Amino acid sequence: MSVSTRSSKRWERVMKPPDSRIDWSVSKPVRVNIGSVAQVRGAQTILIVEDEDAVRGLMHEILRGLGYRVQVARDGAEALALSQRHPDPIDLLLTDLIMPGMDGRELAARLQAARPGMHVLFMSGYAEPPLPEDVLLQKPVTPDVIARKVAAVLRRSTPGRRSAALAG
Repeated sequence: MSVSTRSSKRWERVMKPPDSRIDWSVSKPVRVNIGSVAQVRGAQTILIVEDEDAVRGLMHEILRGLGYRVQVARDGAEALALSQRHPDPIDLLLTDLIMPGMDGRELAARLQAARPGMHVLFMSGYAEPPLPEDVLLQKPVTPDVIARKVAAVLRRSTPGRRSAALAG
């Protein structure tokens, strides 16, 4: 689910997981440094796997707007099928950690077996994330945080090694 807020004469989006056990209410406006988002650009291919349509759509919009080539899937099975049909490299798997059917860890392990150079970044809306901060995008999240975290993960010199170890 995305929530739009008007602040300082511009609209900002913050992603928040539906059915979350966390109170995401905000007492003051959330500010996003839009200028810094524009400075973080890429051209790599990212596969977004997210079962919530609104979150998946917002991630797609943000990352495509930053110049990335983006593929989307709503679950692990769809992501595996898409990966088999996609002959070009997938540089980053951006996947929800908890999804119906196949969870993000299992999906990452299976995709990295077929694509060992692929980076992985997990997303979660739960208060106690079971993963280190460098491989986790904690929801709710702003476009600025998405841009910076994705760029940081893609800059790693040893793709997939840390996330593969965490996925198993």
